[in-house]
Amino acid sequence: MAKVLISIGYKKYILDTEEAIRVTDILSSAEIYESKYRSQEDGGSLHYVYPQSDGDMISLSILSDNLYRCAKLAGKPEKT
Repeated sequence: MAKVLISIGYKKYILDTEEAIRVTDILSSAEIYESKYRSQEDGGSLHYVYPQSDGDMISLSILSDNLYRCAKLAGKPEKT
């Protein structure tokens, strides 16, 4: 069975298809949280919560069984 690659932020995660669908269903109803740093002299950090817009999407792609198995064998990359 092919795996699904989910990109959230700068990380990519691999899940079975049904799990990926559950994750995207849950995140589709989530709100966005954002904080912006400000110095204490300027009143401190600002915090925001707002609904998702159409541009705030999670990226999904299919990873073939062969590619998944090869990548799994390669394991974690060494730091260079």
